[in-house]
Amino acid sequence: TTTKLYVANVGDSRVILCTYVPGTESSVEFKIDQLTEDHTTANDNELDRLSQLGLDRQQIQTKRRVGSMETTRSIGDFAVKWGYKDFDILSGATGPPVISRPHVTGGLPVDKSFYFLFLMSDGVYHAVEEMSDCSAGVKNLSPDPNIRIANLLHDELKQHRDCQKAADNVLEFICKSHFESYSFGCTGCCRRDDMTLTVRLFNNPNKTVRTQTKSLRNDIPVLLLVLLDLLRRPS
Repeated sequence: TTTKLYVANVGDSRVILCTYVPGTESSVEFKIDQLTEDHTTANDNELDRLSQLGLDRQQIQTKRRVGSMETTRSIGDFAVKWGYKDFDILSGATGPPVISRPHVTGGLPVDKSFYFLFLMSDGVYHAVEEMSDCSAGVKNLSPDPNIRIANLLHDELKQHRDCQKAADNVLEFICKSHFESYSFGCTGCCRRDDMTLTVRLFNNPNKTVRTQTKSLRNDIPVLLLVLLDLLRRPS
């Protein structure tokens, strides 16, 4: 039986899958695919859905919020889901604007092309975006946070192949670089959100025994259901 990967998400945390480019396993060239969808007011599909409920698309884009929410889909948040009529901007909606129906990707056959997968909260990639918007601070920063973070993790995994250590080191680097960018005068880096990063290594380039974080079980089965909204919430 072929093991398949499924990812379901609501909110704005992301799952990124890195797979080997065919024929380059020895040189470790890989491509990056985002398996999740950002459920925010920057998503045209979500704006279309909200417009169909009778809401003012332009007003929502301007405020970048749906009532008290920054995301258009979430787990929980009953106050805005069932009390949306109490928000002026949402009072004219013909149905709940914030929903919990997930975006689902899969099933992707898990094979030797799978390198590693990582889950990150919005605080991680927003911090990288904020740094890349600054002329000062970290040099040679890719404008695509997914690519930047994947490359940072790849560099870490080449050194020690320990997913927990790789995630910790990348977060430490981002935190330090974000603070340094602010020190160099980048006003966009005056604050940052909480950050969560989890890594799952499938096949490493050195063909040694794979390791992984405690957050993902070793018996990753036919279904990986990622309720990513939970990553956004402080414990």
